[in-house]
Amino acid sequence: PFQAHITIARFREPIAHAHLLLFQQFWENSCPTFEATQEIDHLTFYQSNLTTQGPIYKVVTRVRFQ
Repeated sequence: PFQAHITIARFREPIAHAHLLLFQQFWENSCPTFEATQEIDHLTFYQSNLTTQGPIYKVVTRVRFQ
C-alpha cells in the first residue's frame, strides 16, 4: 500500500558543507511557507544508498507518537 513520505534532500555523491548551505538557502527562498494537515502516528527515518540497480533503504530510527 501507498506510504506517504517526504524526501528532504537527495544527492548522488558526497558534497561539501558549502553546497549544503547553498541548498538550504535555495530551499528557504523557494518554499518560505508550507501548510498541510495530516494525521500521523509515527515517523520513520531512512538512509538511502543509491546504486546502479536502484536505491537501497536502511531504517535509521522510528519515532512513535502517543
